[in-house]
Amino acid sequence: MILMNVFQTIQKHKKQGMGIREISRRLGIARKTVRKYYEMSSEEYAEYALSARNKPQAFDSLRDEIIDIYQHNERKVYVSSVYDLLEEKYGSENLPGTARTLRNYISRLIKSGEIERTANRRFYAPVEELPFGKQLQVDFGETVIETGERIYIFASVLSASRFRYVAVQNRPFKTLDVVLHLLDCFEYIGGIPEEIVIDQDSTLVVSENHGDILLTKGFTQFKEEMGFRLYVCRKADPESKGKVENLVKFVKTSFFSARRFRTLESVRKSLQSWLVRTANGKISQATGRIPRDLLGREQEALAPLRASLYKQDTILDRQERLVDDKSFISVAASRYSVPQEYRNKRIWIYRTDRHLIIYESLAGKEIARHQLSTLPRQTVANRSHFRDRSHKQEELKEALIKRVASPAWQSFVQRNYRRYQRYFRDQHEQITVLLDTGYDCDLLEKALELCADLDTPSAAGLKEAYAYVQGVAVDKHSDVLPSLVQGIRTIKSDRLPPKVAKRDLSFYHSLISIVGGIL
Repeated sequence: MILMNVFQTIQKHKKQGMGIREISRRLGIARKTVRKYYEMSSEEYAEYALSARNKPQAFDSLRDEIIDIYQHNERKVYVSSVYDLLEEKYGSENLPGTARTLRNYISRLIKSGEIERTANRRFYAPVEELPFGKQLQVDFGETVIETGERIYIFASVLSASRFRYVAVQNRPFKTLDVVLHLLDCFEYIGGIPEEIVIDQDSTLVVSENHGDILLTKGFTQFKEEMGFRLYVCRKADPESKGKVENLVKFVKTSFFSARRFRTLESVRKSLQSWLVRTANGKISQATGRIPRDLLGREQEALAPLRASLYKQDTILDRQERLVDDKSFISVAASRYSVPQEYRNKRIWIYRTDRHLIIYESLAGKEIARHQLSTLPRQTVANRSHFRDRSHKQEELKEALIKRVASPAWQSFVQRNYRRYQRYFRDQHEQITVLLDTGYDCDLLEKALELCADLDTPSAAGLKEAYAYVQGVAVDKHSDVLPSLVQGIRTIKSDRLPPKVAKRDLSFYHSLISIVGGIL
């Protein structure tokens, strides 16, 4: 049935002498429809309209349920959301009419006073269209479910195809939340866009919980890792943020407004089917195309997916490797070390563009991490992987003390352990190398006495002290260290310029490390 004003226009053109064909062309109405009302008088139209209003309507069987939806929602309920809810519940093939039929039916209920609804229209300026793969817009919203729990919405849309991705959580967004949602989004759309636009007006920027997210080190690293550009649109700039802001509104109106949820999990479960069925499965008014049908063209232009440090916990992208007998594995033509207890065992790796992470098993703990070499055929080793960790540090200390039967040696090791306890395994390794290369007991005693006098109980200090006393005893160099040390101590106490005799510079080579700590 046509509206009264259309009937009046047909009758006006009829009086002007226009035929049915011409009226049909001008009004864009089928000739059969025009003929029906062309031959109808005003009285006949009034009777016909009255009978049409009183005859059964397609959605009468769902009348009580539709009214109940509106009565139990304090917020504004949109017809698109009501139809989507009924479609989800009964299936589109079991509904008595289309979305347009439902819209007309609800309009009748509103006019009759059975449903009360207020209008709240917003207008946006046109947004410039962009090529496929160019841009993903991201924004954030909030809503409240039936239990009063606040739900936070992550919404994104590809600007060219209008293909959407939406996720929800029950806490304000932080850096890691946004990063993980973006990674899930990239997987959902099948690639990485050239540019991501984030609305400066969104809660991502202004909320105290996450207002500095664009400045955090983590988000900056993620942006560099994925290789996209970031654009923050200006406040009150609908030309640059219209698509995604429309998406946030679309999620609230089409998905949330007619539904009643009690848990976050129920929201997520229903949201997934809504994304497939409605958000990406129906014609977009902006493009006149179904977003799902255009996704293939977007994916051709999107950058390939990349592994991320933020998704290292997933086992899907891990690869198995065999550790050789020297405690190395081969990755991309280079060799990387693993702790020596994993020699000749199978381990698993996770690789990003910049990092290599090694796990003891497919779902096991992390045992090593390396920066990936930018050059092939390189050996990347971590010295700590080759330490003997089967003994505790206290045991290593006691074993080292027993290497030399000397009170001075025992005192040296004890002081070394106290001062460098955090790095004692490194100290132990260096001291052991010094002893294993061979030493003279008398020279070692003099070196220990020198270390005690200079208060340098380190592995490097012992090595330099031994080299000095060996030079004096074997190579017959003059023993100038006592006077030199005394001169330095005089400078530190009196702050007077020293008077030092000129000597051959080569003679002081072994003194540099010894007296460096005193200066």
